Amino acid sequence: TSVEYKALSEQTYRAAADHLDQALKEKHWDALVPEERGYTLDESRATELKPAVVMDVDETVLDNSPYQARLVRDGTDYDEVSWDQWVAEKKARPVPGVVDFAKAAAAKGVTVLYISNRAVHLEQATLANLKAVGLPVAEGVFLGLGTVVEGCEQNGSEKNCRRRLAGQKYRVLMQFGD
Repeated sequence: TSVEYKALSEQTYRAAADHLDQALKEKHWDALVPEERGYTLDESRATELKPAVVMDVDETVLDNSPYQARLVRDGTDYDEVSWDQWVAEKKARPVPGVVDFAKAAAAKGVTVLYISNRAVHLEQATLANLKAVGLPVAEGVFLGLGTVVEGCEQNGSEKNCRRRLAGQKYRVLMQFGD
């Protein structure tokens, strides 16, 4: 709830919005390292791919501090049952600045991809929450934990396979979160 948190978050997303036009113009601009993409992005391939930004969901796009406060109040710890119930409530608020940034990106034809460690069975509730707070949500933009990526073996909760999937379909201009 601090003013500093709000200011820093808004500053980060405003700075990203300020760099978006430059990222779109530079055909070699690529926020994925070659290992995440699976190949080197050359200019001819870059022009074929639709631009995108990759965003984590929890504490990058959606603020789950009410869930954390509930755990403290109840004297409990995180568990999948209570987490799934929280997600189903669709009450998480957006992180300051993210909605304006995401809308600006979408207005420029940039797809917002959500690569999250929320399990795939939470996709519909997550997308409904994102839409409810004003974030752009297109078809196929949620890549949750459990998303199968052909030819790539998922190791725990790491996101490399899902980033690789994003890189096969999009020119990733920016990444937010972990």
